[in-house]
Amino acid sequence: MRNFSLFCWNIHSCVGRDGKCDPDRVRHALASVDFDVYCLQEVGWQLHRGTRHFDQFKHLADEIKGHQYQSLTKTRGAQFGNFIISRYPLEATQTVKLGRRWGVPRCLQIADMLLPKTRITVMNTHLGLDPLERLNQMNRIAHYVLELGPEQPRVLCGDFNTLRNGVAIKDLGRLFDYRSSSRTFPARRPALQLDRIFADGLGPCREEGILRDDRFREASDHLPVFARFEIG
Repeated sequence: MRNFSLFCWNIHSCVGRDGKCDPDRVRHALASVDFDVYCLQEVGWQLHRGTRHFDQFKHLADEIKGHQYQSLTKTRGAQFGNFIISRYPLEATQTVKLGRRWGVPRCLQIADMLLPKTRITVMNTHLGLDPLERLNQMNRIAHYVLELGPEQPRVLCGDFNTLRNGVAIKDLGRLFDYRSSSRTFPARRPALQLDRIFADGLGPCREEGILRDDRFREASDHLPVFARFEIG
């Protein structure tokens, strides 16, 4: 038996609770933990957050060595996106554009993570703020999950921006045998279950939770979620 561990965090363009953009603070927080794959959201600058033209992807990748896949959104007022950093090789990477109703474009990252004798499909996303937009995005994600087939081990994680356990997020969760439900936002006193991990075909979850200490609480407005599985 082997273990597989996943870490998921919306880093808020490296802007912490104090309103300061501090990529080193995020970098040091990430360096303090050890996981097989890191799935990050809101990497880069957007609107009035972050430092324009500073490459947060490279800054973080220099600390967490591994195989990387970035999906970057570029608009007039933003250059940010999702980031996967894996201890194991990544294959069949794909970025699915989920569209937008208003605000910035959203996407779903898909990558096959090649463990010894095991291929795990990792999906990383960050959904929109508008309820109708978010519903359409979850329906599109469900389509890609179903296309994988029942035998393919898979993980879906990210910031779903869902304030409560509505019908859409429940329907998406039914496609997986593991569903996290930790409160991660706001970081100081988390009350909302925005950040989630779903998994299927990996085996039992041996450890799960959120990281609440000041390294993470001060670095972003979200707390990170994690899960460790025992795989055959």
